[in-house]
Amino acid sequence: MATTAEGTINLESDEPAHPPPTVWVEKTMVQDRPDRVEGPDMMGAALWSPQRAADGRDLYANMREVKLGDLVLHLTDNEAITGLSLVAGPLDDTFRGIAGTAWADRPCYRVALRDFRSFDPPLRREWFFGDAEIGERLRAVAGQPRGRGLFFNSKLELNQGAYLTEAPPMLTSALDAAFVRNFFRLEQSQYSVAAEMIPWPAHCVNAQDADYLPAMITDVTLRSADRTIVIDAKFYKDTFVSRFGTRPKVRSGHLYQLQSYLTNMERRSSQIAPEGVLLYPSIDGEEVRLDFQLPQHRIRVCTVDMARPWQHVHHRLLDLVDAPMY
Repeated sequence: MATTAEGTINLESDEPAHPPPTVWVEKTMVQDRPDRVEGPDMMGAALWSPQRAADGRDLYANMREVKLGDLVLHLTDNEAITGLSLVAGPLDDTFRGIAGTAWADRPCYRVALRDFRSFDPPLRREWFFGDAEIGERLRAVAGQPRGRGLFFNSKLELNQGAYLTEAPPMLTSALDAAFVRNFFRLEQSQYSVAAEMIPWPAHCVNAQDADYLPAMITDVTLRSADRTIVIDAKFYKDTFVSRFGTRPKVRSGHLYQLQSYLTNMERRSSQIAPEGVLLYPSIDGEEVRLDFQLPQHRIRVCTVDMARPWQHVHHRLLDLVDAPMY
C-alpha cells in the first residue's frame, strides 16, 4: 500500500494480502493510579475495564475483540504513546474491579499482556496531532466510516472515554511515520529531517487534470551535505511475500513506490543520488537487513524488532543513517 495525502493506493494486486495483527490503542491514566504503576495489572501487564459503563452502555465491547498476538499501543495520561505490548492470553470475564479504583468489585474484563517495551523518546501527542502532514493523514482516517471508533476525532482532539480502540492500517502507518520522523529529529544532528512532497514530472493537457494525481509524500527525508536518504515506514505482519511455496520476496509494490520517489526526486536535483530505506517494525524476533545497489540508487530493506530492549531498537534505527555509502 502506498500512503498519500489523499489516501491509500493498492500497488500490489498481484501479491497475496497478509493483514497485520490487529493493533489497539489503550488510552489510560497512570498518574494517581497505583494499580497501573506496579503489580499484576499495571500498564503493559494487562488491559482491564468494567464490563459496562455506569449507565449500562456497552462502551467496552472492544475488550471482547482482542485476540492472542494482537499489539497494544499505550497512550498514557493523554500525553504520549509510551510503549508497546503483545496480547498474551484470552479475555477473562470473571475479573473483579481492583480495590481503590472507581470500578472496585464490579464485573470487569481483563486481558493479559506480555513483552512491554517503552518508547524512548515516547511518541508525544503533539508529534502526530501537531505535524501538518501527519495531521492530514489522521483527518483522512477519522473521516472514514469507522472513524468514530478511534481515540481521536477529525478535529485532532482526544475522544472522551474510548479506553480501547482499534488502530486501522492507515493510522498505524501515520503513527509509525511520526515516530520515525521525530526519532531522527531528536537522536541525531548530522541530517536535516522532513517529510517532502515530490512533484510528478507530468505535463497535463488540461491543467485541472493534475488534481487527480496522488501526492507523493515521503515519510522521512534525511539530508546532509553529501547524502539524501528517504525512509518509507511500513507496518505489515509479514515483511516478505511468498507465492506457491517459493522463496520469500520483497513486496514489489513497496519497491516500485520507493523507486518512484527516488527517481522523481533525482530529476529535481541530480547532484546527489538519493538512497532509499524500506523500514518495517517486526514482533517475531527476526531481523533482516538487505542491501541492494540498483543501477541508479541504493535501496535497503530493514526490519526492527520492537520486542527487543529499547537500546537495541535505538541502535538499529541509528545504524540506518550511519551505514557507509558504497
